[in-house]
Amino acid sequence: GAIVVATGRFVRAYLVNGDLMWDFETLSPGAYADFRVQPVVGPRGDLFVGDSDGLFYRLDATTGALIESWNLGGPVLTAAAVADDYVFAAARGSVGFAATLHKLPIADNATAFWRRSVCDHHELRLDWPGTGLLLADANVIVACHWQGFVDAFDSATGATAWSVQVSDLEDDLVPALVGGPVPDEAAA
Repeated sequence: GAIVVATGRFVRAYLVNGDLMWDFETLSPGAYADFRVQPVVGPRGDLFVGDSDGLFYRLDATTGALIESWNLGGPVLTAAAVADDYVFAAARGSVGFAATLHKLPIADNATAFWRRSVCDHHELRLDWPGTGLLLADANVIVACHWQGFVDAFDSATGATAWSVQVSDLEDDLVPALVGGPVPDEAAA
């Protein structure tokens, strides 16, 4: 077993005895680019994590080798959600530009991918996804940090399934799944 930690410009894996297995440095050239989100391990043993410059990485969890990367267009400050053939990742927007949710293929046969704006309940579009995404009942659940909305998007198409405002305060909303099925393929 190993413990994976995102810290500053590095993602590092340690054996359970504390010995370093590998480290991976962000590929972002910015002096202040760093990892600020929890890495997530998928069912294939790949590790997914994004950096503050908008690069989202797929690493081999055993070696730390880069498998592939994507530029999501904004800081990745939200832990991803991984299904068998896809990974869902979110990027923060900026004033006037909404945050985005991406469905990215991670299997050779995966072809249906999409990108859509999220957390855009305010005209300034200052909101962004909170600490982590969640997969539930063929939906991707996004808890929006600033306006207090929890939104669900169909994992196959990206269409809005439902939305509810649970708070009107700036909160770090953290969704959790209690019972119920999790999609096997996230509706390929």
